Amino acid sequence: MYAIYSQYYIDKAIKEKDTQNIVRGYYLITLEDKDEYAKYLDSLVKYSKLTNHDYFLWNGFYGKGRYYKRKRNFQQACEYYIKAYKLARKINEAELLDISVVSLGLVRERIGKHNEALKDYKKSYLYTKELINDKLPDSSNLSDFESYLHSLNLLANSYRLNSILDSAKFYNREVLNYENYSWSKEYVNKASLNMSEIFFDEKRFELAIKYASKTIPLFSKSNNLKSIAASYYIIGMSEIKLDNESIGISYLTKMDSIFNLENNLYPPLRSAYETLIIHYKKKNDLKKQLYYTEQIIKFDSIVFKDYQYISEGITQKLDRPELLEQKKILENKLKKSNNKIYLWIIFVFILLALLGYETYRRKKLTKRYLEKFDNLIKQIDQNKNNKEPKKLSKTLEINTNESLGINIEVVENILKSLSEFELLEEYTDSNLTATSLAKKIGTNANYLGRVIKYKYDLSFRNYINNLRINLALDKLRNTKEFKKFSVYAMAKEVGFKNSEPFSKAFKGRTGNYPSEFIEKLKN
Repeated sequence: MYAIYSQYYIDKAIKEKDTQNIVRGYYLITLEDKDEYAKYLDSLVKYSKLTNHDYFLWNGFYGKGRYYKRKRNFQQACEYYIKAYKLARKINEAELLDISVVSLGLVRERIGKHNEALKDYKKSYLYTKELINDKLPDSSNLSDFESYLHSLNLLANSYRLNSILDSAKFYNREVLNYENYSWSKEYVNKASLNMSEIFFDEKRFELAIKYASKTIPLFSKSNNLKSIAASYYIIGMSEIKLDNESIGISYLTKMDSIFNLENNLYPPLRSAYETLIIHYKKKNDLKKQLYYTEQIIKFDSIVFKDYQYISEGITQKLDRPELLEQKKILENKLKKSNNKIYLWIIFVFILLALLGYETYRRKKLTKRYLEKFDNLIKQIDQNKNNKEPKKLSKTLEINTNESLGINIEVVENILKSLSEFELLEEYTDSNLTATSLAKKIGTNANYLGRVIKYKYDLSFRNYINNLRINLALDKLRNTKEFKKFSVYAMAKEVGFKNSEPFSKAFKGRTGNYPSEFIEKLKN
């Protein structure tokens, strides 16, 4: 009935050549987020541009993003969410900006761009944190606090996916501070699950079991099957690591039962099926091996459709023909003598062992590279006499030699703004100047320079260059692609206009030019 009314509204407006009501009609009909109405989104965008109606235009871009996400066309979804984000920023609509950036982060996370997703979630966190400033979490402010906890859940999980576990724990604990509020249970439960995943990554298996176990009752109450399966996975794999194999296998079996109901799980849970196959291989249970081989093939077919990336160490698409071959082997051998069955199983698991060894070898090489990198940085820092940053306090004496001569509240506001500036990596803007930054944070270049000098004992230029070089070092340590960049490309990536000042600043920080530094890591 709603669609019929909206269509009548559009037809009437077109007949009367009333462009304002035409765009309003297309907006109304696309409010129902269904594929059958998606065809009207292009018309909504077209007439919104004609009528200069930014809010309707934003809905058109955002609706297209949602449509392409449902269709698993994540690249197109990203493009339209970016359009929605840019428009919201242009018209200075903070709420629309937050919706756009969170949607963009979720899609980027879905396609494996975890570092970019992290930047999106940082922006949402800053926005929602501002919403709750000077407010109490009572009934009149619940929506703001729920938005804040949701942004913390996303940010903490993103830090975990980027292997920055200390930060992930910090933001999870911020959520857990609200555990005594009845309205916060969903967010607290997600934070607890995320903590269990972090402890599992850290090989602290008892804590992983503790946190995962307490999430199951609430996830069961809300029928959140995928999260229950994730909890079972953490508990099961942790118990196996603690040599409680029978308990662990029982939890992995529960996880599989949810997969049969849900037909969808998170990609990392794939390793549970590899563990189950190995377990039943040791027990010579060919039927169970065949069953879990079929399950892993089914799992892969769903995951490859729903996710356009599979992280290294989980699986690769090349595994599928091998698994199909393994399945065929098991089916044939079940019909033949036990001796021949065992020969084929040995062959398959030797292959799996070789694949496992290759994975182990790659991890070992990565670990060796990171150790060499950290030792080199440690050696560089030991050879320098860097000054510790000065600590500011409200008890600054105006008449001392080190006095800034600036109101302490102004100083604190500048420091807070600098903290956000560093968090969002805004120093990568190659056109950044002391004047432009001062204007943005509501002060002047003189005050800004004096606070930076007092806090870090650095000029504005050296402060910015230090941040950029530290970012370059972080990318050299953690990003494979960055190591392949030319020196010029590295310089542009972190905010320098060309390679010369970048190389000079890099040598000042490390004692080596970028090419020399990378060569040392190889040797």
